[in-house]
Amino acid sequence: MQITRFLCVSYIITFIIIGTLIVLLGRSKKNRPFFLISNVNKIFYVFTRLHFFIILLLNNIIRQIINNLFLF
Repeated sequence: MQITRFLCVSYIITFIIIGTLIVLLGRSKKNRPFFLISNVNKIFYVFTRLHFFIILLLNNIIRQIINNLFLF
């Protein structure tokens, strides 16, 4: 159960971080709410490459959050 909660929380955190980056970078270019489709494809390509490293970087933080939230 802890492994599935860890994966869910890690995916949620990484999607929130990358979503905010996409929105901020898209707004910085000519006040567009989102990127063009080619830039979105590049971002998803980079995201699939870097997702493992993002989980490794957030591993200790997410473990501490789960230990604080889900321990009864």
